[in-house]
Amino acid sequence: MKEMRITPEELARRAKRYCAYQERCTADVARKLQSWGADVDQADGIIALLKKENFLSDRRFAEMFVTGKINQNRWGRLKIENALQQKGIPQEVVSRAMEQINPEQYEKNIAVLISRKINEMKGTDPLKVRQKILQFMLSKGYESELIQKFLNHQE
Repeated sequence: MKEMRITPEELARRAKRYCAYQERCTADVARKLQSWGADVDQADGIIALLKKENFLSDRRFAEMFVTGKINQNRWGRLKIENALQQKGIPQEVVSRAMEQINPEQYEKNIAVLISRKINEMKGTDPLKVRQKILQFMLSKGYESELIQKFLNHQE
């Protein structure tokens, strides 16, 4: 059976739909184009077109990513920054997106997560509770100094 080649026009059309559905980063679009059979040159051309026509913006993606992870997932700065870097977002774009984090919302997230964890572990040895909370908050990407500050206020 002969393999069907997708035309560059069809690849571009698919990529536009893919980007219109939700914000994407350049690396995700490049991966998707390759999975559809585009070679590197075709993918580069389509990505340039998507950026030119404003279907694709790493800056916009990073801002949406940060907002979503703070508000929905309650991730910390370290985890968000690491995830953006792994997606190949340039450091200056990451830094600008991270600046939009509302400090009050960020601290509120820490307080909510810590109090939930404390309530889950009622009746457990206080030292174990503190250790579990510290591990949990570090896994969520929060800075250890901030975690310690909030834990000290809980006691």
